[in-house]
Amino acid sequence: MMPARVRGVLPGPCFALLAVAALAAGCPAEKAEQCDPACDPANCVFFEGWQCVEPSGSSSSGDAGTSGSASTTGSTPTEATEATGPTGSEGSSGGPVGCAGDTPRVRLVTSMGDMVVMLDAVNAPISAANFIHYVESDFYAGTIFHRVLDGFVIQGGGFTPDLQMKPTEPPIPLEIVPGLTHIDGAIAMARTDVLDSATSQFYICDGAQHGLDGDYAVFGVLIEGFAVRDAISAVKVDADGLPLEDVILMSASCE
Repeated sequence: MMPARVRGVLPGPCFALLAVAALAAGCPAEKAEQCDPACDPANCVFFEGWQCVEPSGSSSSGDAGTSGSASTTGSTPTEATEATGPTGSEGSSGGPVGCAGDTPRVRLVTSMGDMVVMLDAVNAPISAANFIHYVESDFYAGTIFHRVLDGFVIQGGGFTPDLQMKPTEPPIPLEIVPGLTHIDGAIAMARTDVLDSATSQFYICDGAQHGLDGDYAVFGVLIEGFAVRDAISAVKVDADGLPLEDVILMSASCE
């Protein structure tokens, strides 16, 4: 089942990674005044109060071609049918120090440039820990973005370039947090029609997609690489949203 294409105004990298008690009010015009004057407005974010989030490192500019989009329609960012995976452990130990803490950052190095997501390990501990486990085990290296819907989501984390689904850990419970919503750049877990079926696949919102709130587990937000996200979203795809040329997730690592 393919997700619908929901087009609209795509805000810049203003986001709200929310504590449960802090609800977002969008991107206020006076945002630049909320943080220290020396803070780039693009780095001024709301997370338990306004604060300046400095970029964690240099990334690719993402000036890949934006050559069009398909007219695929559907309903939700549903995960493809799951393959039975190994039982494995529920978590991982001894990972990079950057994977610890309340707001770990993960750099996604793709064939079209880098993106960095910040996770909310406080309010979405199950989903964040699950994602970090796949990051630490190098699971995502060599997978592709297999579902790209311009103005809706870019989805990956499950298939190799030859469209073979990688075996995964057992699924996790659906973790819905009222304060974590599908704002522009939100990262969330894809799943099947079964509520508690998310494993490795994730998607990043291309524009706010609040119609998905309450049904899919948001656990973080994009903080760097919006131009890369936009370039991926604009690649040519087939009728199922599969890019005609592979967009490869070459590595994922905590910073």
